[in-house]
Amino acid sequence: MLPAILKGNKMTPQLDPMIPSLYRIHGVLQETEDTFTLELEPAQNKKTPTFLPGQFNMLYMFGTGEAALSISG
Repeated sequence: MLPAILKGNKMTPQLDPMIPSLYRIHGVLQETEDTFTLELEPAQNKKTPTFLPGQFNMLYMFGTGEAALSISG
């Protein structure tokens, strides 16, 4: 059963934010010598969540490690 939130008088199912979503790297754009942008696409054709600039996220790469990210524009 999915968690739900109340919107108005209707319960709306929500995905559990603690369960990771799988993405593939679609492209890499080298911005500067030490800064790059990753273009990601959902691995399972799921709807891409919406974000606002400045939100925090964690990126995990299996067998490599993790990085804390700030989302921009």
